[in-house]
Amino acid sequence: ILAFTPTLWSQTVSAEVYTLHAFFVVLLTRLLWWWDQKRDFRRMALFVFITGVSFGNHMQTVMLAPAVLFIVLSGNYKALVKGRNFAFLFILFMVALSVYLYLPVRTDAGAAIHWGDPNTLERFMAHVTASAHRHGYVLTQEMSRYFRRAMEALAQVGIQFGAILIFAVMGWLKLQSRRWKIFFVTIVFFDLVYTVFLNIISLEITPFGITTCISLAFLSGIGISSLLNAARHSTSIGIGTNKAIKGAFCIIPLVPVAFNWQLCNQSKNYTAYEHAINIFRTVNEEATIFLDGDNNLFPITYCRLAESMRQDVTLYDRYDLIFKLPFPESIGHEYYGNWENLKPLSEKQIIENAPHGLFMATYDPTTLFLGEE
Repeated sequence: ILAFTPTLWSQTVSAEVYTLHAFFVVLLTRLLWWWDQKRDFRRMALFVFITGVSFGNHMQTVMLAPAVLFIVLSGNYKALVKGRNFAFLFILFMVALSVYLYLPVRTDAGAAIHWGDPNTLERFMAHVTASAHRHGYVLTQEMSRYFRRAMEALAQVGIQFGAILIFAVMGWLKLQSRRWKIFFVTIVFFDLVYTVFLNIISLEITPFGITTCISLAFLSGIGISSLLNAARHSTSIGIGTNKAIKGAFCIIPLVPVAFNWQLCNQSKNYTAYEHAINIFRTVNEEATIFLDGDNNLFPITYCRLAESMRQDVTLYDRYDLIFKLPFPESIGHEYYGNWENLKPLSEKQIIENAPHGLFMATYDPTTLFLGEE
């Protein structure tokens, strides 16, 4: 059911962080459920470590905290807060979170992509806590706009599941634990808070409701399972009817496929492909192209690597990821410094050796080094 919701489906075919984030949300929910069955410390240790790894992928993991803390604190939390146990969990969490140390290390090493320049403590904390850009999103709109955004977010939930929401409600009602009922309500509530009040990006661009979709998919599974169990134990339903009911429920995932296929099917979406073709069409033979930005780099990379398009054209990726910039001959064989100072030297050399025409597929052409004049 979850796989064929428009939110998850769209992300699985995108070069974004949200598919991995969805994986971690599912895994963390399952691990927390697993821990709550026996309250085993080793299970909690695994949960804490995976939580730290999840933070390394996306800070939206923090929105799980209220629901997770409720389950933990309303369970056997005393065993977790004992000095030695708590210290072990804290160290485990920090070890997993240490993936962030890669940012200042790679920035100082001269990496081309170093968003926020996180090689000082101040910039590192601003980047990790998202304060560097989040201040422009949080509580900056009028209440009427928040209301419209909330209605839009709720409407999207209906679009994701349609009639299957009935099984989600049934699954929530069938939960025997009041604590887990509160858990799922809290997950959905804080996901809505994050979507409405902490962001201004269009809901059609970023899948803010992905955590809600995962929770509703969990609950739908519980609801369907409860119906199947009821049918199996009913004395008034025969074996043949039971098999027919199971078969009917097996085709439920086909419902979102049918409703969402037109929305999610990208097989005839040639926008990116045609964008790359248009870039190649505009350049001379044996020309040189500077590429900047994923909307330019990804389509061009596909056309060049998968379809061997325009082999006569020389490509340079300004992020130095795929189509590498040459090392400047003017500075010898070694360079000690940062990428921002090295890149103009490389680009100057390319410009001086591009006799068949130089073209730019870039967001901001003014950032390209065009010489002293």
